Amino acid sequence: MPVYYSQEERAPKVEELFTKIARRYDLINDVQSFGMHRVWKRRLLELAEIRSGDRVLDLATGTGDLIRMGRGRVPASGWVGVDFTYAMLRSATKGSPLVQGDILKLPICDESFSAATMAYGLRNLADRSRALAEIRRVLKPGGRFVFLEFAKPRLKWMRRLYFIWLRAVQPFLGWLFFRDSETYRYIWRSLSEYPEVDAVCRELEAAGFRSVEAHRLFAGMMSIHVAVT
Repeated sequence: MPVYYSQEERAPKVEELFTKIARRYDLINDVQSFGMHRVWKRRLLELAEIRSGDRVLDLATGTGDLIRMGRGRVPASGWVGVDFTYAMLRSATKGSPLVQGDILKLPICDESFSAATMAYGLRNLADRSRALAEIRRVLKPGGRFVFLEFAKPRLKWMRRLYFIWLRAVQPFLGWLFFRDSETYRYIWRSLSEYPEVDAVCRELEAAGFRSVEAHRLFAGMMSIHVAVT
């Protein structure tokens, strides 16, 4: 199996990929998840326990759909979106500050936010431990970091079918929308190198987070982690 991008290659490759898919990113998310990603993101926001007056940092914000959903849920919350790819931010709905930046070196002061959210970003980062340290740095004491990510089902037969689906269907979507089957092949490659759900919990604890929880969704194909500073 091809190795997913090395640390040196990952940032430019990820930027190149998301620049290509930016204009149809939300549409493809709806197609490939049958619209379920919206349900999972609502669950993420429930677990984030955002209150009026909270400042929330949305990492790998993409088109800002979590920000739109979060503001709709708690209108008096203040959101800032950060994304590595300018094309994604250009496609995002305006209304909250959007910053082009690297999660590995956030251009944000210490203890600035009450919560941080992220959907489908952690497995794409070149250095997770460094990213987690940065996220913890910008959160206030007691701040919550809540993120949604692909996961690996526990049952071997289901995991096998899931990876077959990722290897077959995702490249087809890439070809269908972009005439390039490689466009979405990165999902199964990146997931193959991403840790198990429990191992991600240990990484959060090693970064200094506490009260770490993992919520498995969709027969273990997705997960939401919650961690507190």
